[in-house]
Amino acid sequence: MLKKQFNSYFLEGKLFLYVFFLLITCIYGQKEYPSFDLPSECSASEYFDYSSLTCRACEINNAIPDENGICSCKFGYYINHVISSFYTCTACDINYSSTADRKNCMKCTYGYNEEQKSCTCPVGHYIVEEYDVNENSYYAVCKECPENSYPSEDLSSCIYCTGDTKPALIKGKYQCSCYDNILVNNDYCIDEDSMYIIGREFSGISRITYNDIVGTDDKTSITVESDFIQQNFIEAFMKCDDGENQTACQMLGNLCVLQLYDENSPACIAYKEAAKKNVGKSDRPNNVPYLFHGLLGGSVSELLNTKMGYHFSYADNPISGYNNTLPLIVAKYDFNGTFVRYEKLTDQFQLCSEEANRSFLFTRVGTNYKKKCTVNIADEIDKLDTTYFYDIFVVDSNNALLPVPVFIKNNEIEYFNSAVNPIQKYYRRIFFFDVISSQGSGSHIIRYPKQFQIKVTQDITVDEFLIPYVTIEYEEEYMTNIYDEEDGYFTKYKFEVNYISTSSETTFFIAMVFMLTLGFMLGCLKAYLWTERNIVSGEGIGLKCLFKWITEWIKALYPCIFLFLLGTSIFYLIFFKNQDAIYVVVPVQGALYILFKVFFIVTFGLSLISILTRLIEQCRVSVFFIDWEKSRGKLYSPTNEELITAPVSVWRTFFVANQWNNLQTFRKVNIKFSIILMVFLLEGLNLRYIAAPHPKIGDLKAHEPTSIFLLFGLNCLCWFSICCVQMFIRWAIYGRYYKNRMLQFIDLLSLSNISLIIFDENYHGFYVHGRSVHPYADTDIVDIAHNLSKEATDLLPKRGFQNTNNILFEVYMTPEFKNVYENMFSNIQEKVLNSKKRQSLTKRFNHHQNQSHGMPSFDEDHVLNAYKGMNKFFCLWLEKNIKDHPFSIEERTFVKNIFGTTPPIKDATVFIEKSSSAFNNVIYEGIEWSLLIFYSLLFNFVDMFFDDCITAAIVVTVVDVLLLAIRKHFGELNISRTSLIDWKFLI
Repeated sequence: MLKKQFNSYFLEGKLFLYVFFLLITCIYGQKEYPSFDLPSECSASEYFDYSSLTCRACEINNAIPDENGICSCKFGYYINHVISSFYTCTACDINYSSTADRKNCMKCTYGYNEEQKSCTCPVGHYIVEEYDVNENSYYAVCKECPENSYPSEDLSSCIYCTGDTKPALIKGKYQCSCYDNILVNNDYCIDEDSMYIIGREFSGISRITYNDIVGTDDKTSITVESDFIQQNFIEAFMKCDDGENQTACQMLGNLCVLQLYDENSPACIAYKEAAKKNVGKSDRPNNVPYLFHGLLGGSVSELLNTKMGYHFSYADNPISGYNNTLPLIVAKYDFNGTFVRYEKLTDQFQLCSEEANRSFLFTRVGTNYKKKCTVNIADEIDKLDTTYFYDIFVVDSNNALLPVPVFIKNNEIEYFNSAVNPIQKYYRRIFFFDVISSQGSGSHIIRYPKQFQIKVTQDITVDEFLIPYVTIEYEEEYMTNIYDEEDGYFTKYKFEVNYISTSSETTFFIAMVFMLTLGFMLGCLKAYLWTERNIVSGEGIGLKCLFKWITEWIKALYPCIFLFLLGTSIFYLIFFKNQDAIYVVVPVQGALYILFKVFFIVTFGLSLISILTRLIEQCRVSVFFIDWEKSRGKLYSPTNEELITAPVSVWRTFFVANQWNNLQTFRKVNIKFSIILMVFLLEGLNLRYIAAPHPKIGDLKAHEPTSIFLLFGLNCLCWFSICCVQMFIRWAIYGRYYKNRMLQFIDLLSLSNISLIIFDENYHGFYVHGRSVHPYADTDIVDIAHNLSKEATDLLPKRGFQNTNNILFEVYMTPEFKNVYENMFSNIQEKVLNSKKRQSLTKRFNHHQNQSHGMPSFDEDHVLNAYKGMNKFFCLWLEKNIKDHPFSIEERTFVKNIFGTTPPIKDATVFIEKSSSAFNNVIYEGIEWSLLIFYSLLFNFVDMFFDDCITAAIVVTVVDVLLLAIRKHFGELNISRTSLIDWKFLI
């Protein structure tokens, strides 16, 4: 490759230097640019010299060049050798002319043309050279041409007239002519009456319509008058009328194929009439090509359901009675109907270059093969000498040739449209390139292939296949446009072989319906439980409630669809790869393939909606830090020396709030590490190509197309394997023996004498009891160490809440209690808002007075007092000192704990004991599995769209960074807003 590039650059450099110096010479040297001749400009006595690109005359006098540019003596001149290596052309005597080899002169026995120095003969005679041994001289003897022939222009031979023609002398020249009839095609004649009948029976004989010219829409068609179509149709129709001339009938069928089986074209109408006159066995005509499946009464569906009769295997060396390749052959015909030969189907329809050892890979049974490339159509046309036609067959187990149905995609009718009669949809014969149909018209149009597909359907018997069928699509372009391009006319071409399995569709649909039903039921359950927690009896159902029902339904539905897709993909990945006997075929099209892609896209969309809604919900959670610390007593005021209550330090609250802020984006899985490892496994180790749609699991050839069924399962297996290993290590080793951030945070709350209450829904939340069992938390390191030592030796009571051993609770609140909290919080928010407005006015005033202050200059005692009031309210309530808002502590049964049912709430708030992961749902860790599913779907989506896992890895990394930044930013603002801690203290 590098060598080719170097040579290319080298040649381009030489060309540039050549042009540069040529321009310099023309401009500054004032020399004329050399002129060149064309071969068509040479006279009869000159030949074209390709080395100098000029016309040259022969250097020898009386010599003229032949068609190959070789000089030889004229008529009437013979070769006279002066020396062995040099000769001259010497004129023969009068009444003598030169022999054909120009080595001698011969005497004219009949007549002599002095101007041309040639012998003449009577009409219908030609010259035979005879040698007289006695006289040692040559004679030109005139002999009559055989019947139905005429002499050539130089009288050296006779030319025969073929077909229905005879020799005739017209305007002093011989040519083949009809016997008082019309010459329609070289040597075929037809009488005027027959011509009249054909013209009356068929209209538009010479017309051919092109519907798929590049650059036009589907409704635009171009019809041209083709002399080629007209001349060959008349001959083929007349000769095939009785069905005895098989070659003519083949040509008539080829004309119908060139019309793309247009039923209204004269060629196809005439073909059908000839076929119906010559009905043979098994709905096939005698002596007429079999072009239309079902034309004479056969069933197309029966043909499509015919088995090939082989037992197939994926093994390299199958056992006796099994086959591992598709036994396809093609019958090749030229246009005039002559059978050329039978060929094995190899690369006849393959335009894309391929390695030698992989060029016939598509013939291996079970190999879903796809090759796309850009083809130079001009080069492909230059390789052709004419248009060939092909009948494709499959060899069955009895060595009989079974026709392979062909569907031409350019035609509007598709085979799966049950409303259309299938008889007119499948054909037998195709061409690959059409370079002849528009000959003799004003517009020379070329047809070339756009795509070629072979589709093989698996039988219900797992190791057998039905007869394959072919789909081909053509494009059309003007010949002038193809050859006007300097670098060539390039177009895209696709060749593929697809295997279709109908046996697994039933199982797929059953599993799909089951998982959709399960997801719908789980969604209804989640919506019902949310309604129980948040809708009080008597309240109406508004838009917010409907929106929440939809989001809860989405949260439950998309994981079920994802599991269904993952299970389906893993099923094909396990059972298709490395199987010897044929049990499973990977779908590459059809209803199952389309449904898989549709459900994949739908799942990705639902997952994205779920992630965004859960992030919004987490950023709207209310939190409040309840400080249980008591004052240490009285102390003197530094201003007036009066005794005041000793203040309680707020730094403990700031510290705990920062730790909670850091926990907002805590996760067990490192996404960046996982992505890097994914790329290493898939691209670095080529494991990605396990998803290639062939059964060999060890064939990891790069740059092969992959199957969406296999790739989805492979990517998800790699992704979740990496993530699950990280989770297991963090749970079994890191979190158990090194650091558990959740437990450390809970211990920090107890050590700081601060509780945490969380409101994530209208009447639902979580409570973490952090009231310390020590006298004071705001103390020095010595007291803390003594207190912890006492707690370790059970000299202090347990940390549990209200005489329990648990400090984590799920809270189901009464509407009355939640209304009190919301009223208090809204009053505080109103005061904070008014305080900010006054602060903004003060800043403007100070700026106007050129006074800049770093701290606010207004009094905020009313805000601080409101905050203290809320803290005191929670303390009193949790100590059961507010009789209007009682609460109870309950334990939930195992079944209720699984479903998360709402306990009956009458007049008291209910606390349900929970584990250490009770409040995970309000932080990033609580949606980690949802994020992992979303990232796996995003990775697969980008990978399948760009066919590049590195691009997918970059996109997932960028999206993860964005989501993390959004969650961190808005989560921090939410903590500041609801906990009443200035955001400047959240680091």
